[in-house]
Amino acid sequence: MIYSFPIFFLIISNWLSFARSRSVHLIALIAFMPFVIFVAGFRYYSDTDYIPYVEIFNSLPVLFDFTIEVAKETYGEVGFLLLNSLVKTLGMPFFVVTILAALFSITAKTYFAFKYSSSAFIVLTLYFCLHFVTTEFSELRWSIATGFILLGYNSFLKKNITFAIIFFMVAISFHYSAIMAIFILLGLLIASNRFWLCVFFVSLVVAIVFKSYPIQVYLNLGVDLYAFERLQRYLNDPSSNVGLFSILKVSLYPLAYCALGKFISRSGSDTSLYSSHILLERLSLIYISTALVCSFVPIFFLRLAPLVDFLSILVLVLYIDRIPSHVLRVYLKLVCTILFGAWYCISLSKSLLVPMEEGGLGLYRSIFETY
Repeated sequence: MIYSFPIFFLIISNWLSFARSRSVHLIALIAFMPFVIFVAGFRYYSDTDYIPYVEIFNSLPVLFDFTIEVAKETYGEVGFLLLNSLVKTLGMPFFVVTILAALFSITAKTYFAFKYSSSAFIVLTLYFCLHFVTTEFSELRWSIATGFILLGYNSFLKKNITFAIIFFMVAISFHYSAIMAIFILLGLLIASNRFWLCVFFVSLVVAIVFKSYPIQVYLNLGVDLYAFERLQRYLNDPSSNVGLFSILKVSLYPLAYCALGKFISRSGSDTSLYSSHILLERLSLIYISTALVCSFVPIFFLRLAPLVDFLSILVLVLYIDRIPSHVLRVYLKLVCTILFGAWYCISLSKSLLVPMEEGGLGLYRSIFETY
């Protein structure tokens, strides 16, 4: 089955863990990332959101007839609607939108991973085990937005504030949830990694309390918009919260940082990371803490999850790559591939068992089957 390609990538990742050359990972990225783009981009009625997105595409006028009223009456952010309208204006079918979304999202994440890690292929493979089916395969708007968010963070780390602002604004135009990325960015400037590590432990306690004693917030926002209605429904439902395993998963990242950091220190290796790596770790801690605090509102947690996992996996692999022992590095990457592979197999099997009409995953079909 084509959905099992991350398992094949995990096998390749274990082989690549023996390589010491960054160029080997570059070759693997060039060889295999187009396949991921192909699978996600050329899908055809294989996920639960495909039909609603087709309906949005069909309801939109060509670009010359696009008005503010159209943007208000059609579900979706203005950037995404304009993209659909542009594709329609050029006389192209809807699947071009999915191709463009997959091409941009996966290319942006590949660029970011390769820029900051010498083991980029492993980083992306572990990320796909958690979010290929959900984010890259189903969530068109959010997949594009997360790509722009990462480009914004990259520009910020390079001190190119103008481009960072542009990327964040474009991200918001594709998904309103991207506004959280701007507030999280401010955390990079106001405190150290040690401070945010302490915040993480407090946030973990808060998440456990929310999980053990669900809270109910009666709120009437008085706004007739789908996004606000959905938020209101989550806040007013005390049984609406994130699963325990999801909370534990994101909580393990900082604990792994602490363990690997101490191990590197005991081994006599230099524990200091480059300034960009320090900021990436801080960014990861801020995302994790924010996600845990928001765990009683699943819509927030689920939106943050792809960025939490992508950044945290990147930092985790950065720590592993700094371990002096080559054998231990290979062993730890093997452990990671086993754990993430198991998570993917379990989540994939559950998604396939749920009917597509109820949010599950359908058997894979490509656009080529229609010709």
